[in-house]
Amino acid sequence: MAVWVFVLTIFNPHPELLSMTKKDWKDITKDVLKKMFKDSAVKRTKFLGLKKKHQFFGRLT
Repeated sequence: MAVWVFVLTIFNPHPELLSMTKKDWKDITKDVLKKMFKDSAVKRTKFLGLKKKHQFFGRLT
């Protein structure tokens, strides 16, 4: 008999994250990144990676 266990991970964003504008993302600093993504996998992309992704996706919108 197989037993399946599902783990539900709930996305619980930092409150400031929800109110960020495109300009905020463009002007984000390393300190803000550390604070907002303290316990998040997003921090693995590091500051320059996040900035590159913002530039790329910014061109698409």
